[in-house]
Amino acid sequence: MTLDEAIQHAEDKSKEIYIEAMLCHANPDDGELDKCIECVKEHEQLAEWLKEYREMKLCYAPVVNGKWTDTNNPNHKRCSNCDVISYIALYPCINKADYCPNCGAKMEEQEMNEERFIHADDCVKHFKGGI
Repeated sequence: MTLDEAIQHAEDKSKEIYIEAMLCHANPDDGELDKCIECVKEHEQLAEWLKEYREMKLCYAPVVNGKWTDTNNPNHKRCSNCDVISYIALYPCINKADYCPNCGAKMEEQEMNEERFIHADDCVKHFKGGI
């Protein structure tokens, strides 16, 4: 079951239990009605927590590593991640051009796609000239 399927299941179950409660236990003096309503609230809360978790997962992006490879022009470098050639002299504020301006790959002397993570806010800072 995927995360989206789990969210949908919790929402569907909440609606299903609510309908059953209203049809089968409509008498307010029926103790089962309270149990059903409590179960509905729990399923709704579970769906909300799963949605929050999904959003948190989206806030983190894996770091993509790459290496600059030489081209025939000393001012141009090719990104090993996206294969785009960049004019490195356009980015003097970055000194060594630590990031590919096309795909955002971090240029390091590490194995490609190493299992590391960076917060999405840091990615935004990088593309706005931060990091």
